[in-house]
Formats: sequence, C-alpha cells, structure tokens
Amino acid sequence: MVKHLEYWKSDNRLILIDFSVKEERYSGVNRFDYELCWAEKEDCLEMVRNSWFDDDGRNSMQRAVNRLKACSKSLQRWNGRNEWNMKKDITAKKKELSCLGEVDGVVDWKMKYKIENDLDGLLRCEEGFWRQRSRISWLNEGDRNMKFFHAKDSSRRSRNRLRGLFDAGEVWKDDEIQMERIIDQYFTDIFTSSQSSHDKLNMVCGSVASRIPSSIRHFLDTRFTAEEVRVALFQMSSSKAPGIDAFPADFYQRFWDMVREDVIKMCLECLNEWRPVGMINLTLLCLIPKVKNVERVTNLRPISLCIFVYKCISKTITNCLQKVLDCVISETEITFVRVRLIMDNAMVGFEFMQALRQKVQ
Repeated sequence: MVKHLEYWKSDNRLILIDFSVKEERYSGVNRFDYELCWAEKEDCLEMVRNSWFDDDGRNSMQRAVNRLKACSKSLQRWNGRNEWNMKKDITAKKKELSCLGEVDGVVDWKMKYKIENDLDGLLRCEEGFWRQRSRISWLNEGDRNMKFFHAKDSSRRSRNRLRGLFDAGEVWKDDEIQMERIIDQYFTDIFTSSQSSHDKLNMVCGSVASRIPSSIRHFLDTRFTAEEVRVALFQMSSSKAPGIDAFPADFYQRFWDMVREDVIKMCLECLNEWRPVGMINLTLLCLIPKVKNVERVTNLRPISLCIFVYKCISKTITNCLQKVLDCVISETEITFVRVRLIMDNAMVGFEFMQALRQKVQ
C-alpha cells in the first residue's frame, strides 16, 4: 500500500510504502441472537410477556411464529436501549465492595451481603455469556474460568475464518463473493435430490421386511401427549447453537409457563394431525472446518441448525423410537445403543488382535 504522509513547512511530501498484508475480515450479516444472561435482568421477563401475547395469528403455528418474531424484535430494541456493559458493572461492584469497610473501619454487613449477591449474579451472567460462545459441553459442569472461555471463543473464531478456496477448476479464489459462490454451488449440488421416481422408492421400501411385531406396533400408533413434548424439551441442552429463530432451549425452559401452551399445541398438531412443517422447516448450514487450514469446500463439514420447535418435534419422535430400537437394531450395531460409543468396537478389535498375537506366540 502506498500513501502520502502529512507535511508542514515544505512543498515535498514523504511517500510511505507499506509491504504488510492486512487481512480483510468479512463481518457477514449481523443477526439477532438471544443471550442467556438477559434472563437475569428484571425487565426482560416483562418485555417477553408483553411481546408474546401481542399477536394471535390465524392458527397455532402462525401464531407461535409471529410471537417469536415479535419477541426477538422487542428484545433487540430493548438490548439496544440498555447497552448493558457487564464488565463495567462487575468492576464497579468489586470496587464498591472493597471500599465498603474503609470508612471508619465499620462494615455495613447488610449492604455488604447485598453487594456480594449482586456481584454473584453478574459473575453468573458473565459465565453464561462466554459459555454460550465456547460451544464446549463438558464445561457446563467443569471449570468456570472466564479467561479460558474467552480464549476458546477467540481461538475458534480465528480457526474458522476462511482465507480463500479452490474452485472446481483448481483456481484459488480469495474474494468474498467468489467464495460464497463456490460454497453455494457445492452444497446445492450435493443436496439436490436425484430424479428417482416415487414408484422405485416404494418398491425398494416394500422389499424391506418389517421387524416390529404387531404386539408392539400399536405403541407407535398411539397419539403423542403434552407430557412427552415437555420431557423432550427439557432434555435438550440449554446453550446449543440456535437456528434461524435465534432462540436456544434456555429461552423456552426459562419462560416455559408463558410459552407452554403455544409450543405444545404446535408440536402436537405436527405429530398427531400431520400438519405441514414448512413454516418451521428452515435450516441454517454452519460450516465447521475439518482441518487446520481450509483450502477446499470438502474440508468443511456442514452442521444443520434447525428451528428449536422443529428440534423439539424430532426429539419427541426419537424418545418414542428408542423404546422399540431393540426390535430394529442388532446388538452388534452398538453405535445406536445408549451408554455405548463407537470406540467400543475399536477396543474389542484391538483386544481380539492382541489375543491372536499371543496365541500365535
């Protein structure tokens, strides 16, 4: 980069040649994301309540979708007005706590307990803020080190950043628009279904023998209940990455008394009445690098981020199918058995080979 420097009392201007290459960062499109720490604010509950009951809609699915949109807009405006500086509040509370006993050596214990409780609440919010971004499940029950959370988030962002990609003709492209086209074309090709006729698919499916006995089949025909939906919802991790709706499970679990009726009604209509799920069947594809330095689209693993209600419906069906898996899945397919991992196969294979070597010797 070449630029002219400022000059004074001279007709000549120095020319600066900068040989360093500055990496341009693509900021992308900013979208609304629900923060777990917002639930700690007193006026957040009132904001959600006012937004949730603002729209009636034509049917249960339309009503729930409209209320989620209204809630996200209200929370976004509320967050913009408040501009909550969590780090500044924590520093202020710590300073206030340290100065409390410096006046005449007398400590106001009532005030001290109040400040400590406020500080604990702020620290919990900070922990949730960074845990939500770290995407590490085992840390939910582990270390509560804010620097570790921050370092993991910064490292993940740096590792996931794309510097360029090879296109189908093995030509290097580092322009943002060109990289978007390469990625879009690749996933459009692999996710486009072939022109197989439904008759052929039905013929193949009809050739597969049913393994579920009639004595158990009536269980699968039983209508789903509200309790099954509730159990599935609370089994889901509270801080998993949300879909296009921007609301994680924590939002529904914290405000369950408020959203329960709409969520259960929408799920049961899809499960029992076979209502089309087009309105909630929208998925964000999040690309996770498989290697350190990504150069090709094949080095990216797509992760589907579904709308939460859609995931809740899938989880309810999964809980139901788990009760009949013994009739469908063989014992040798231990990947599908709970409390077992695919590494169990590797361990068995290793022990088997070790036993053969000892026998030969």
